[in-house]
Amino acid sequence: MEGPEVRYAKSGDVNIAYAVLGDGPFDLVFVSGWVLSSLEFAWEGPPADFFRQLASFSRLILFDKRGTGLSDRTTGIPDLETRMDDIRAVMDAVGSKRAAIVGFSEGGPMTLLFAATYPQRTAAAVLYGCGASYLRAEDYPWGLTPQEWAEDIRKWAARAGSEEWVQERLEFFAPSIARDEGVRRWWRRWVLGSASPGAAVDLRRMNAEIDARHTLPAIRVPTLLLYRVGDHDYPEEGRYIADRIPGAELIGPTPGRRVRRTGHGDLTASEAPTLPHAPAPANATVPQGALRQMLQDLTGLSPEALREAIRAAKGLDDRATGRTEVPNQSRRKEAFLFLKGLES
Repeated sequence: MEGPEVRYAKSGDVNIAYAVLGDGPFDLVFVSGWVLSSLEFAWEGPPADFFRQLASFSRLILFDKRGTGLSDRTTGIPDLETRMDDIRAVMDAVGSKRAAIVGFSEGGPMTLLFAATYPQRTAAAVLYGCGASYLRAEDYPWGLTPQEWAEDIRKWAARAGSEEWVQERLEFFAPSIARDEGVRRWWRRWVLGSASPGAAVDLRRMNAEIDARHTLPAIRVPTLLLYRVGDHDYPEEGRYIADRIPGAELIGPTPGRRVRRTGHGDLTASEAPTLPHAPAPANATVPQGALRQMLQDLTGLSPEALREAIRAAKGLDDRATGRTEVPNQSRRKEAFLFLKGLES
């Protein structure tokens, strides 16, 4: 299907491609992972359904990270701070004062850094299938050493863009559909349309320097982490992150661990729909509605009451009188703080 209209925001000297869809009562920024574009070819495959569902309850803001998709290619290796600030540039371009930020894969560390740097502009941080660092450390055994990264990048440079390399990436991200011929054809268009072989290698070099561990204790916004059974080392990295962000919520399912109580029963793998283009075995799932559920949990409101309260807080309801009345305000102080923040 045809994707949303693409526009450009300036982040320094770099043009960042973005699109907006949906008219929900709060803004949601999706930060994609790897080289994958959220525009154009993404809308020919499963991500289109995923984005439409997000846009059904939010104003969804999509963008292509610098060096990928329709955004400018870069020279040199921009650090995580520079890449993170592209989120701010896109939010400024669309007039978004405050948004929930959803980061997938390497978009996760960007989200962590943004939440720590711009807490007043971060309504919530949602991390899906990601870690805090790509570098191995004494307290972080999941990354690679500099020497291992150098060898990894050398191998990527020799194979990037090949049929075998593209197929390996599909089997890593979506093994349950990796043998479908139609999916394979679309996936190849999506990957090669998102980044040339050289750009993919450059992004690999950028990722080899990612380390956002220092941001974790400084994050003071509602934070939700989502992981799947079999999601490589990410569930363990998720526990590391959740233990260091005050009040963070970790939702599995992970082996031997029940998901958190939501007030509407325990979310289980069999009850939750599948998120697309993420590393997982065929039967692995996470809660698709977790972001919406988190906002309901924060406020103690029904979906309808939450929408009405946020619209009033943002001044979108003609009946709003300047003072937002939130039902059941005694439930949680966070409800008032969240809605009040959306007014500014």
